[in-house]
Order: sequence, then C-alpha cells, then structure tokens
Amino acid sequence: MFDSDRLRVLAAPMRQVFVMKLYRSNARDFEDMTAIWSRCNFDSPREVVELFYEAYPHAPDDEFLEDFVRQIADAAASS
Repeated sequence: MFDSDRLRVLAAPMRQVFVMKLYRSNARDFEDMTAIWSRCNFDSPREVVELFYEAYPHAPDDEFLEDFVRQIADAAASS
C-alpha cells in the first residue's frame, strides 16, 4: 500500500480478508463480505469453501457454507 525508505505498509489480499471474515461471520462481516466480493475475483462459491477449509482445517464441516457464500455473492450482485 505504501513504501518509502523508512516505512512500508502492507495489506492482506482481499481474498484472504474475505476468508477471515467468513470464519467469523457476524452481521457486520456479511456486509463487509458483500462489499468486497467483486474485488476478490473468486471463480465460484465452491472455490471460497475450498480456500476456507485450507485456511481453517480445524473448522467443523458445514454443509451450508457453500450456500451461505452463494448468498453473499447474490447480495453483492444485487447491490
């Protein structure tokens, strides 16, 4: 984000931010995920689920996770 001789400011890629917010998933996170969806360039909700379990292998299986991600994508498309 910024780089000079004495200061370097880095930021996490939006895809990683999205997956971190998906792990937490409260009402505010849903709004944030909807807002950043288009900047993440995911191929599909399934890809997001795969990235989620890669990042959080300890997370319990959630048979509805892909549907939830689809809801986020749909909300982003309609806003």
